[in-house]
Amino acid sequence: MHATTLLIALSLGSTIGDTPTVPTSTSTSTSSGSPSSTSSPSPPSTPPTATPAPATDERRVLRVALADLGVTGVPDTVVSVFTDSLLAEVRKLQRTSVIGMAEVRAMLDMEAARQIAGCADEESCLAELAGSLGADVLLVGTLADLGDATALSLKRIDQRSGTVVGQVNQRLKKARGEELLAAIGPAVAELFVDMPLRPGQTRGVAKEAALRLNPPPLPVWTFWTGVGVTAGGALASATAGGLWLSSHGAWRAALEDARTVPTEGRTLKAQEGNVVTAEVVMWSLTGTTVAAALGTAILVPFVDWDGAAP
Repeated sequence: MHATTLLIALSLGSTIGDTPTVPTSTSTSTSSGSPSSTSSPSPPSTPPTATPAPATDERRVLRVALADLGVTGVPDTVVSVFTDSLLAEVRKLQRTSVIGMAEVRAMLDMEAARQIAGCADEESCLAELAGSLGADVLLVGTLADLGDATALSLKRIDQRSGTVVGQVNQRLKKARGEELLAAIGPAVAELFVDMPLRPGQTRGVAKEAALRLNPPPLPVWTFWTGVGVTAGGALASATAGGLWLSSHGAWRAALEDARTVPTEGRTLKAQEGNVVTAEVVMWSLTGTTVAAALGTAILVPFVDWDGAAP
């Protein structure tokens, strides 16, 4: 069990630096049965050169553990997206390794965690587990629904001293959870003023994350169903059009023949009825196909193309 904890602690990052070398001195002595009458003077000893200490403060990895958020009235989907986005934002910082408690649970079940950390309740267990994993910083926070606003609180706690070294408290106007995502970038910048961004990174949550909060309402299959209906309608319309042309041609030919060959009026009337029926079917199918095509096109902005919906 302790070996598992050690592996997880190593995954959080380790201190980078060279171990200073300690100069050693060697001495030799000779002994003889009788005292020597002459002795050669020993060369002057050179004082050892001190090895400079490595700049561990600049190269050391800050290990951060994000505890479960305290939540009051905020939907689970918003909490999940906020937590993932907060983890991603902290990971943008240089010399920083961060792990969330959900990731810890994926590696250790809670019963094993309690045994390792020696705690009774889950809340204290997570805090002590963060310490046992070698985290330098514990990031805790709360989200609360205040009716017309959302309260956000984040604290950076130094695990060694147990003191709060940074804190953010905000009252945000509700915007379907997007107000919380917009606050992550500035909050992390305020909490970790000593940790610059990695090269190529920019502060703030990507717009794609907001789609997870409020994804388009329609699944992708609705669009392709519309495409299928449109294609089927087009094929049926083409078939109906061919039948209409065929029946219309047969009727016109019968009329021409009736001028020279005696033909019963009922036969001509039946053929005319076939033409009318084929024409009605053709235009009905054509109208249905056009309506299906327009409806499918209208669906495009409302389809969840990115699979943001859970």
